[in-house]
Amino acid sequence: KKITRQTLYIGLSDGSRIDQFRRACEINNEQVTPTYQINKDKSDDMLKDLQTSAGENAKFNSIFLIDDFTASGISYFRPDESKGKLYKFLTALFEGKEVEDNNLQSLVDINDIEIHILFYVATEAAINSLTEKINNWKTQKAITVNITVQSVQVLPNNLKDVSINNLKFIELAKKYFDDSIVDKHYKKGKHDEPHLGFNECALPLVLSHNTPNNSLPIFWLPEDKKSRGLFPRVTRHK
Repeated sequence: KKITRQTLYIGLSDGSRIDQFRRACEINNEQVTPTYQINKDKSDDMLKDLQTSAGENAKFNSIFLIDDFTASGISYFRPDESKGKLYKFLTALFEGKEVEDNNLQSLVDINDIEIHILFYVATEAAINSLTEKINNWKTQKAITVNITVQSVQVLPNNLKDVSINNLKFIELAKKYFDDSIVDKHYKKGKHDEPHLGFNECALPLVLSHNTPNNSLPIFWLPEDKKSRGLFPRVTRHK
């Protein structure tokens, strides 16, 4: 019970459905937050409640960073650009580069902390890529804490074969492709065959709240394009 109580759950986006997660798992509201940018009033309340339950001077010693989906992992950790949700979180925690009015460090025992990155759905490739990049970053920074990357549902690497091996379907995907979606964000991944989706992941995947751009564009082309996808995507980059 003490271990469970000293775990902090952080949503990385609204896709994490962190409110539903808390209720489903019957977790104390004072150990759940929709963002790692935590103001002083909130952090004080969280610590006070934790120390009442787990003892004087207790701090969180385990963190779960939760999000809904990743197919490439590219947008989460880009140390060469100092960008990505995971990069910003780890930098804020271990290097003290926190945004204004962020009291994350005051909540945790930095010398006795483990971090678990948890996706509801992720590709095998994304899990491996993020694990490798984070381990390399840890080595460069001489950080020894345990950081894991896991997913509730793992999509195998051969899933895209279902799409790309169906030549008639790929011709259809090319015919109804709209190259106006290939912007600077799209070009951060492989894009020699942009009709296969971001980073050419070619996933046959639709989520209940949105369609990932790693899926085949014929599924998600927005409503303002020359061809409308079956499940039009609502993009972050307007």
